[in-house]
Amino acid sequence: MKFVSFPSFVNWISGDVAIDLGTANTLIWMKGRGIVVNEPSIVTRNVHDDSIVAVGEEAKAMLGKTHRELETIRPLQDGVIADFRMTDGMLQGFIRKINLNRLARPRMVICVPSGVTEVERRAVKDSGERANAREVYLIEEPVAAAIGIGLDISKPIGNIIVDIGGGTTEIAVISLNGVVTKETIRIAGDEMDEAVLQWFRNEHKLEIGLGMSEKIKKTVGSAMKMKSADIAVKGRDLVSGIPKTIEVSSDEVRLALKDPVNQIVEAVKRCLEQTPPELAADILERGIILAGGHGTRMSPLTKAVNKQLLPLYDKPLIFYPLSILMLAGLRDILIIVNKGQLDQYKKILPDGKRFGVNLTFKEQDSPKGLPDAFLLGEKFIGKNNVALILGDNFFYGQYLSSKLYECTKLNNGAKVLLHRVANPEKYGVAKVKNKKIVLIKEKPKKFVSDLAITGLYFFDNKVIKFSKELKPSKRGELEITELLKKYQKINQLTSEFIGRGGAWLDTGSIEDYYKTSAFVQAIENRQGLKIACLEEISLLNKWINKKKIIKQIKFYGNCEYSDYLKKIIKK
Repeated sequence: MKFVSFPSFVNWISGDVAIDLGTANTLIWMKGRGIVVNEPSIVTRNVHDDSIVAVGEEAKAMLGKTHRELETIRPLQDGVIADFRMTDGMLQGFIRKINLNRLARPRMVICVPSGVTEVERRAVKDSGERANAREVYLIEEPVAAAIGIGLDISKPIGNIIVDIGGGTTEIAVISLNGVVTKETIRIAGDEMDEAVLQWFRNEHKLEIGLGMSEKIKKTVGSAMKMKSADIAVKGRDLVSGIPKTIEVSSDEVRLALKDPVNQIVEAVKRCLEQTPPELAADILERGIILAGGHGTRMSPLTKAVNKQLLPLYDKPLIFYPLSILMLAGLRDILIIVNKGQLDQYKKILPDGKRFGVNLTFKEQDSPKGLPDAFLLGEKFIGKNNVALILGDNFFYGQYLSSKLYECTKLNNGAKVLLHRVANPEKYGVAKVKNKKIVLIKEKPKKFVSDLAITGLYFFDNKVIKFSKELKPSKRGELEITELLKKYQKINQLTSEFIGRGGAWLDTGSIEDYYKTSAFVQAIENRQGLKIACLEEISLLNKWINKKKIIKQIKFYGNCEYSDYLKKIIKK
């Protein structure tokens, strides 16, 4: 005899339901069946009695083909419910499509735009109850997106979600199971379609439909520069009135999408400006997560989301400090990551062999200051000297490689890379005499020196012993300045300078991050050469051969970065 418990029986009968009520599309998920409805949020009604004739795909097929007694509408517009009655009718129509058991009284979760009013929330909930749901729960779209991608939103940690839908883009900072700040703009997929449509009308005197506009957007649309691709666009010539086909490039489509994309970026900035400083710091550390789409055409960028894996122009930020170590000739590299983030790094850096280096990863339970890196890496360092570079620092210069190589020849003491800055009060600075550092001052209020201590250090093996002697500061962390002072006291702290022709940029703030990205873009576009191309550095160092680069091209897929690698192996 088999026994069926009562809760299991209830779940079988009820078939719990989740509904994503979107401006463009509505999705319905059922427990045990997955997604059972994915159809446009469109309704066809009879204009005389408001009765529902068709919903979803059936209604979409009637667009532009109805007679005067029928009207096809979108009951949700710009992220809000424009027509309560039609929204209710659409929901009922979709629910009928999933063929619930007649005895079913499911629990129902309905995902709604974050901009809905209390009246609209009540109307949606009533609609679910009329569909015979025994319990109805409403959840805001950004929160649902965060849960869907596996974020633990219950912790006191800030995460920002950018949910680009059909009618609206919703940006929300989430912490402790709730929305802290949010920004909703009526700029999303539909406006992008309209922008493309207007572009062809103005620039080519070509009338295209929204269907063709959407196809162009999905096929060759992009926000950032990518491999140029062409698409045949069919429409009606506005001058002659006859059908016409033209070829356009993805570069032109990107220009067409420039305005809506910029408006979304500005909305993200506004949301960040409203965010409490503590949560903003978390966001910078954890990155911005885009909800919707896989972004494969932007590989290798979209394989990464954490701060050091965020895109700095055309490659993850981690590529830049790695390139500096590789330019210095270092091949044994330890990467310290926050606990729980190792998998993110492994996606873009599955191993170091493809770059001709040995990569080791170590998880850090919590931030304990820079010197903690030497304690965590004691076994890795052994009896060797060691270099430390911060994951968010950017270095550039014509003679940088030779200077880095000289730094690695350090026998005794510590060496710090310095760079002249216009605003030394923002940095830790060093006073230097004959390349020896005689004074270190953290963010001095009065002028001490304009030589800022960058995020690149070289140490002898005494660094492990000195790090163990350090005590946490008032903020509870081991301080790098205190470690440097230990070397200064024994007259073994020296310096090297990037020089006037070089650059050191810190990506620690949103503003600096974007300035650095713009700098990389300007240099790469002007020279036609890539900064921090790890494969190119390895090839020049003779650590890998061209066969390894071919494997990398397959790993990254069809993207501009792969095109650059193809040029390298042809030389």
